[in-house]
This record gives sequence, structure tokens and C-alpha cells, in this order.
Amino acid sequence: MTKENRGVASLLLGLTVALVISVAFAANRTTVSEFDFPFLMPAPCLGENVLAHAYVTARGHEFTTPSGTYHMIDNWKFLLEGVGESTGREWIGKGLAPSGDVIYKTGEKYFFTQNGFMTPVSVPGLEDGPKFRFNQLFQARWDADGNLVMLMEKGFDPNVRCLGKK
Repeated sequence: MTKENRGVASLLLGLTVALVISVAFAANRTTVSEFDFPFLMPAPCLGENVLAHAYVTARGHEFTTPSGTYHMIDNWKFLLEGVGESTGREWIGKGLAPSGDVIYKTGEKYFFTQNGFMTPVSVPGLEDGPKFRFNQLFQARWDADGNLVMLMEKGFDPNVRCLGKK
């Protein structure tokens, strides 16, 4: 093989490798989805219901392996706020949900439980409520257009547990 032929062969090999790499990364994308869920939460240990709000941000990195398997590495953040329905006491908190490498298929429903932890906010003239924790059940799925659809399941017992005095 002549020097010129080796140069052409090296160029062709380099272009082939670049094409394969670009195809592999073409299926990658990063997504950010935001959701807003107002809900009424019965909290017997508090002696009242809590008018609550969950602000959810879902971030994901989607990719397809060379074998064609779709993956998404996801991260969910839940910011929470609540107001006592009868007392006006206030709470803020964060939620924890499973994150990691999960395989999703378009239209396939994925259910997960979010664990919320609420801390009282001092309001002048009101006695602080206790810290408490609760659970929420969510359903997530990808629609045919590649959008994340998320629903909070109705009728799920949040199992509110107080972590201190009422």
C-alpha cells in the first residue's frame, strides 16, 4: 500500500468512526419538566387538614445503547408548602423520590412514592406545628410526542406521621 493510499484509508476510517459516534449521540437528550400539584391532605396527628402544594422538577438524561435499549437517568426534586386549614399554621419542606437509571418505554406507566418531610414556619401570633412526614403516589409516563406526563394518584392514603408535639 502506498503512502497516499494509507492516507486515504486513514481518512476514511476516521470519517467512519466520527459517523458512528455521531449516530450514537444523536439519540441522547436532556429533559427538564416542571409540575405544580395543589392537594388537600388529611393529617389526623395535626388535628386538621393541610392545604398543600408540591412543586416538582424532573430532570433526565435520555440515551439509547448501541443494542437499541432506551434508558433515562432521572432526578426528581419536590418543593413543598402547606397551610393548616383551620389554624393557619404553615410548613415548608422537601420531598424525596427514587432516582437513577430507569428503563421507560413510550406510554408505559411508572409509579413511584414520594416521601415528604415538612418543617413548621414561624408565623407571628401562631404556635408552630410539629414537623411531619407523609407519602404521595405519582404516576409518570412518556407520551407519543416525547413529553413527560405526571399525575398525582387520587385516593392514596398519605399516612401522615407527626414528628413531635401537635
